[in-house]
Amino acid sequence: MRLDVDDSALKKKFLLQGEPSLDEPLPALRTTPIIQEEQTAPKVVVPNIGKCYKYRDEKSGKKYFLNLCHTDEIPSPDDISASELADLIYSSNADTYRIPLSSGGVHEEKDKAGESCQVFDVAVSTQFFSKIVTEPLFGDFFLKCSQQLVKSEIWTCF
Repeated sequence: MRLDVDDSALKKKFLLQGEPSLDEPLPALRTTPIIQEEQTAPKVVVPNIGKCYKYRDEKSGKKYFLNLCHTDEIPSPDDISASELADLIYSSNADTYRIPLSSGGVHEEKDKAGESCQVFDVAVSTQFFSKIVTEPLFGDFFLKCSQQLVKSEIWTCF
């Protein structure tokens, strides 16, 4: 499933416009399946606000933000326990665990100090988001995966 992001709506409402209410939904995003047998119309999805992660490149000092939101419209990854995830991480099959997500790509923003930074918008399933915020191993695992996403988006977008 792929979400197409209306960047103008996200810029107005998501990252740097003060502290959002957790009850306030994000602007509508459209989703379409990645693999399609038939063409289907995009589906409008209003994801829920989740968390914002800040990264800093140690060499350049440049800041990056990852806006994580969630919706029931994105499928959850396999429901495994923390011990199963730990076993998987240390095995040769670590890359077999897939997290369905939708990335809105990278866009330029200004941080609170008015400095330029790059922002990445990502949506995951509500069930998996709950694991990210309540189970430390899943949170750490997602952050490591998101760092790789940020790095790959930087190189593919610029």
